[in-house]
Amino acid sequence: MHAGLVHGDFVEPAPMKYRSLQLTGDEKRLATWMGTSLFGPGRLTLPLLGCLPDVLPLAWEAVGDGGRMVIFENAGPFVVARGVLAGMSDRPFDLVGYGAGGSIVASLGHLLTIEPRPTSIAYVGDLDRAGSRWRRTPAHGRRN
Repeated sequence: MHAGLVHGDFVEPAPMKYRSLQLTGDEKRLATWMGTSLFGPGRLTLPLLGCLPDVLPLAWEAVGDGGRMVIFENAGPFVVARGVLAGMSDRPFDLVGYGAGGSIVASLGHLLTIEPRPTSIAYVGDLDRAGSRWRRTPAHGRRN
């Protein structure tokens, strides 16, 4: 781990399980160490190790050139909207996403990785108690 920090081996971000395997030979060991005294202010952090936050991918498709996005909770409306919007010349949305029900909250971080980057988001579905439950994680703020 020390040599990796000194030689800049962690500059290229990687998923936490990959980095854990690279550092320890076990893809889950780094996650178990997060609750120990190894991690904390002035100590190891996931960003220092170049770990990407665990974010569920979000299914999406571009139907236009802009960044206006609509995300559907359910797959059926996603498929229909994708076809309808793609056929419109004056469409209200350029990106169509599928939020996979209650997984939407855990997938929102994925939007930071797509191009074109969404400039506005409309959500079609319900944010019920299960879908909007948050828990705090020490390294990356909040996640579902």
